[in-house]
Amino acid sequence: MNKEQKQPNTEAQFALQNVSINTYWEKYLDDLDAFLKAKGFRKYNQNHKREDFAYWKQYDEKYQIGLLIYDWRKYPQRNFEKRVSIAFECMLLENDGRCDLCVSKNIELHEFEMMADSFYNAMAEYCY
Repeated sequence: MNKEQKQPNTEAQFALQNVSINTYWEKYLDDLDAFLKAKGFRKYNQNHKREDFAYWKQYDEKYQIGLLIYDWRKYPQRNFEKRVSIAFECMLLENDGRCDLCVSKNIELHEFEMMADSFYNAMAEYCY
């Protein structure tokens, strides 16, 4: 492959925030599951922050990233665009205490991965 050709961007194939009032949520959750598992995330039902379920992955034994999934379909709603929402978590590993980064914003996973790496690098001198 020459440098001019680019590999397909898996982020573009499944956008976490690409939802609308017409999103078929069962398919969205199935696609989300397949997308995250293909990227090495594992699914958990843990209720870390009252989420319905979560996906976690460790990065170089330095920190872990979690996507906390909130399924609002179980509550009566009218005209809500997002019936499923995602909060991002980054937890430093092997540190003395606990230091987390929490983001609830319309961003994509690759953006949060960059944020988490910056967070780890910024906090490493204070937490280890």
